[in-house]
Amino acid sequence: MANRCRLFVFLSFFLFCAAAQAGWALLHKEESLEVFVDWDTFSQDGDMVSLWYVTNFEKTEDLVELNWKNVQSFQKFSYFDCPSKKQANTVILAFSEKNGKGQYVGNLVANVSKAFLQWEAIAPMSIDEAVWIKVCGKTDVDKFKS
Repeated sequence: MANRCRLFVFLSFFLFCAAAQAGWALLHKEESLEVFVDWDTFSQDGDMVSLWYVTNFEKTEDLVELNWKNVQSFQKFSYFDCPSKKQANTVILAFSEKNGKGQYVGNLVANVSKAFLQWEAIAPMSIDEAVWIKVCGKTDVDKFKS
């Protein structure tokens, strides 16, 4: 099982890097961070959408609970259940520089089968909510309009 997870991370990272030059667009910007989505990876299946997005932090951060140090960007592949406002992350990759560059810091890989996704409610006023609003076509929160 560990080898399958490593293979998935490697293939996901390879595919992500190959797509990284094409469809990235700024989705949200604050003083301390910015979020870009890769519209070329956007996929919709009924009420469910999925895509890659990256969060860049102005300064590096340490995530003690994951033992990750000097993180400046996260790349995520996520599914969004639009009507229920839930999200399932399948891959999270952390890097020491913006836009998924620099030293690889760590990853979290979930079960990749759609049937076994672990759905979580999206927190209000979060970066994930900003992405949900945009990718699900929600316009009810003016703060996140780009």
